[in-house]
Order: sequence, then C-alpha cells, then structure tokens
Amino acid sequence: MSAVLCIFIAPICGFILDYKVNRGYTQRILNISIIQTTTWVASLAVCIICMLRSIAAALVAILVFIFTRTMLITGCQAVIATSFPPQFIGSLLGVMWTTAGIVSFVTYGLTRLATNPTHAWIAWSVILCLCLLMGGHIIQLWNLYLKSKKQSKKQLTTNQEELDTLKSSVDH
Repeated sequence: MSAVLCIFIAPICGFILDYKVNRGYTQRILNISIIQTTTWVASLAVCIICMLRSIAAALVAILVFIFTRTMLITGCQAVIATSFPPQFIGSLLGVMWTTAGIVSFVTYGLTRLATNPTHAWIAWSVILCLCLLMGGHIIQLWNLYLKSKKQSKKQLTTNQEELDTLKSSVDH
C-alpha cells in the first residue's frame, strides 16, 4: 500500500522541486526548503498523532508517515544534488542513508517502550525530540535560501551598474 501511495506522492514532490527552477539557484533552494519544512511539520504531526490512542489516529498516522517518508527522501536527495559537486553525490548519499539507518535503529529500539500503553508516550516523546533535532536542518536550509536571495539581489545591482556604465560609454 505504501508503494502505491508513493507513486502518487513522488510526482507532487517532483513538481514542487522543479517549480520555476529555471530562475536559478535561489529558486532551487526555496523549493527544497518548502519540501523539507513540509516534511518537518508532517513528522511532528505524526509524533503528536501517535500519542493519541485510537484506531482513527493510527490510520491517519500511517498515511501522514508515508507522505512524510516520501517527502523526506526526495528533499534530502535534492539538497545533496544541489549543494555539492557531482563527484561527491555517491558518498554523501551513503552518509545520508547511514544516518537514516541509525535513526531508524533508534526508533525501532523504542518499540519495547510502546508495548506497554502506559509507557508509549515515552517512546513517542523520544521520536518527537528527534524531529525537533531535524529542525536544525530546516533552519540551515532557510538560512541558505535567505543568503542566496541576498547574494542574487547584490549581483543584480552589480549587473545593473555595469550595464549603466556600458550605456553611458556608448552614448559618449
């Protein structure tokens, strides 16, 4: 079921990542930041939903988890492909998946806490803390976007000054 839902979610992620990408680096970073922020908010929602104990909450949590996982994979790989030279992509993807494996290992270790309903909140609290740590990545991405936007504005003013200088030299 999750693979079928990913078939519908992945093109949406691709559309968001490719939206007006021809505008340059700043637009690419903005698109990636939107994907990663959406993933982060959805991850927090999964943690909060899982603390509720009902069948409806479990079904909603599964759907949000599938959405979040697909968005997380596309967003992380887009950050690596955009931010680093092509010769390092394989190594960086290996580091990314190793880190994902470590986090998954920690979360699977928490299933022992979730077997007792009175202690399930501890497991989800730890996962919530992991999601909050992921917030550092979001802050870093938005900071990168704001810096690139500031740099592109500076580049535009420099290009305009050069153009004005050329026009004035042609007129004389």
